[in-house]
Amino acid sequence: MPFRGFRQRFAANALSAFYSAHESQVRKWKDDGLQEDYFCYKPSFRLPGNVVKSHMHLRLAHGEYFELEERQDSKSGITSDAGERSDGFVISKSERLWMVLREEIKQQPRLFCFYRAEPAKTEKIVRLYGFLIESDKKFTGNVYRFKVALVSVETEREMWIREHPRETFDLEEQIDNIPFTEAAKERNPSIHRVLLDPQAIAYIKPDVVRYENDTL
Repeated sequence: MPFRGFRQRFAANALSAFYSAHESQVRKWKDDGLQEDYFCYKPSFRLPGNVVKSHMHLRLAHGEYFELEERQDSKSGITSDAGERSDGFVISKSERLWMVLREEIKQQPRLFCFYRAEPAKTEKIVRLYGFLIESDKKFTGNVYRFKVALVSVETEREMWIREHPRETFDLEEQIDNIPFTEAAKERNPSIHRVLLDPQAIAYIKPDVVRYENDTL
């Protein structure tokens, strides 16, 4: 763990210096209400027509960058990404958040850019919208560019309480690879109760449908 922390700090500071990205931008994101825990919504390239809902945890490190961990799962066990974890760092340039992640086992890169934040009346950033570039040679060898959205865990917990007042919110249950389109639901019916944020889904839906159609 100490070596990983050193490696992340070195990489984050080197990339910040390369792009002349000042650490004060990172601290401003924190001051403006960036939360520590978000759910990340993105199209699934392993299961076209599905939506991957993962958990991201951010922590301000040394006042210079954010440490970042992402966990994704497939509760049905129909893909090999069950239990997948990634770690990396976040810097800020031009008022965008740039997330550089490395998948733990195959060490595949993931690069996120979030360009728009949605503040709430409580001065907390509840949603962010952006794009992702990732690849995995094991499957097709292609490189994928998707729309992605973040929704704070706190926001989804409040939504759950409104919709399911008698049931306990379970963060782990929300991490899944969920059939979204009708064709995907027919192929892999989901039995898990996963809350899907309407705004996040509306943003990524065009890419979910586009990618499924492209691979049929």
